[in-house]
Amino acid sequence: MVPVDPVPTGAPWGSHFEADIEAHTEADMTAEVGDRITILGHRVGEHDRTGEILEVRGTADAPTYVVVWLDDGHVSTLCPGTDAVIRHVTRPAS
Repeated sequence: MVPVDPVPTGAPWGSHFEADIEAHTEADMTAEVGDRITILGHRVGEHDRTGEILEVRGTADAPTYVVVWLDDGHVSTLCPGTDAVIRHVTRPAS
């Protein structure tokens, strides 16, 4: 059996795709209280889920967030994966 490369070699979008994944998973996972986090749907027809970060726990290498979900008000603890997108909230200057 021949292993299959998930990003075909020589694909015109391959290098951009890999760079986007690396930037997304390493740089964008740092959040502060008040930022929004969206978990992208995993299947066709499954909606994205957005919440507000209430508390930041864990370390920079393994962040854990306490999140209130905007769709139902449920509060949960979340260890974000590659399906998470953080949107930083602009804060007024002190």
